[in-house]
Amino acid sequence: MTAEPFPHIVIDGLFDDADLDAVLREFPSPGETKWMKFDNPQEKKLGFYYATSTISEVVRRFLDAMNSFELLLFLEALTGIDGLIPDPYFGGGGLHQIEPGGYLKIHADFNVHPKLKLDRRLNMLIYMNKDWREEYGGHLELWEPDGKTCRERILPVFNRMDGPESAIPNQLIWKNVPPALSCGLVH
Repeated sequence: MTAEPFPHIVIDGLFDDADLDAVLREFPSPGETKWMKFDNPQEKKLGFYYATSTISEVVRRFLDAMNSFELLLFLEALTGIDGLIPDPYFGGGGLHQIEPGGYLKIHADFNVHPKLKLDRRLNMLIYMNKDWREEYGGHLELWEPDGKTCRERILPVFNRMDGPESAIPNQLIWKNVPPALSCGLVH
């Protein structure tokens, strides 16, 4: 991973479309599970919380696969980071939704896991947005370390994976998800 402004990679079609279609069909709507609600000047979105969010068996199997030995080996080979450890608590991970009018302003993810107290090295995003068009907005934006200049915009289309490195020594990773126009965003 050598992309600018910090190490990351975008891969389309990493997963079987039929498998992701099954997950999408059972992806909980805002009223179907107990989401963590974030509604403040920095963010307006819904997030998964392992202790209270109820999910289907199909979604659970997919999340378990994201923590599997096989995926860890793939990510280690892809990134060159040896000894990756999965996050069974999905601290900052799992399912997320940005509803119409929601946003995630320029921010740097946390680098130390809130429960495990380990360095958070990778943050893999898998987009589940079918037929997403450029004009809908909601791009993941990658910003210069000073947080002043956007260097890359990534459209959140179905079966696109973005794997930014989360913990680079002595450097914050600045990201942004500006408001989508009228559609919700699922990742």
